[in-house]
Amino acid sequence: MFAAMTCLAIAHAKPARTPETTPKEPARLELKGASLRTPRYLKNPEVKELGPGSSVTFWRTTDDTCGLYTMAEVTVAASQGAPPHLHYGDEEWFIPTKEGEIRMFSAKDKAKTYQNGELPGHNTIAEEMGSATINKGDIFYSPRAHVHYFANENDQAIAGFLHIWAPGFGMRNMFDSFKMVNFEFSSKTDSSSFGNTQQQALLEKTGLWGVPHDTSGKMVGRADFDMARGTIQKFPTKIKYLQELIDAGEACYPKDGLRSAGAS
Repeated sequence: MFAAMTCLAIAHAKPARTPETTPKEPARLELKGASLRTPRYLKNPEVKELGPGSSVTFWRTTDDTCGLYTMAEVTVAASQGAPPHLHYGDEEWFIPTKEGEIRMFSAKDKAKTYQNGELPGHNTIAEEMGSATINKGDIFYSPRAHVHYFANENDQAIAGFLHIWAPGFGMRNMFDSFKMVNFEFSSKTDSSSFGNTQQQALLEKTGLWGVPHDTSGKMVGRADFDMARGTIQKFPTKIKYLQELIDAGEACYPKDGLRSAGAS
C-alpha cells in the first residue's frame, strides 16, 4: 500500500514548466491555534509529474526567497507516500490545506538530530518510529536532521499538501535523483520490487543533496515502515519563525513574477 516516494518523486518524472498563469495573491491559512500568511506564488512554477495521481508544484524556491525557504504543493496519490528520510540541512513544515487525512511518521521519543555522515540503520542505531494523523488546519513540524515520512492511506488522492523546507536548497534537483537510478513507482509495502542495488543507488543519489531516502526501511528498523504506530515526540510548530521567513523572502520575489530560466 505504500509507495517508495520521496516527498514524492519518481523515476520517470519529467520536470515541466507550466504555462504562465495569474500568480496567487497572499492568503491567510487558518490553522489550529494560529494563522499563516502565504507568499506570492510564481507565475510559472516548476511542476514535476510523479506518476498517476501525484505531482509536486514548486511555488517558491531559494532562488526567489533570498535563499530562506522553498515551498511546494504536493498531490499525493491514493495509498502512496514517502519512504523514511531525513534532511541534514533543512527543517520542514507540512500543512494540509484541503480535507483528507495524512499519516505522519516520526520518532516515538527522544528523537535524535543526526550529524552529517550519520545514517540510522546503516552506520548507527535505527530510529524507532510512531505515527499520527493530520488533516486540514493542522501543521506538522520536523526539525533539521530528524527522520520522518508520510502516507496517504485513503482511497483517493489528497491535493493541496504544502511542504516548506528551510532553506530547501536543491530540493528540485533531489527529486530528479530518482530518474538517475531508474526508480519506479511501487505500491508494495516492503518495496521488494526495488532491488538492493537500486535501493543503495537511491540512497546515495538523494544523499548527494543532503536528503537520503531509504526504501529498504533500514533507517527505521523495519521493512514495513508504513505500519509503524504509537505515540510520537511532538515539537513546537515554530509558526512565528516560519512567518518571518516568508515575509523576509518577499524581498526577492521577481519583479515579473517569473521563475528564472537558469534556476537550479
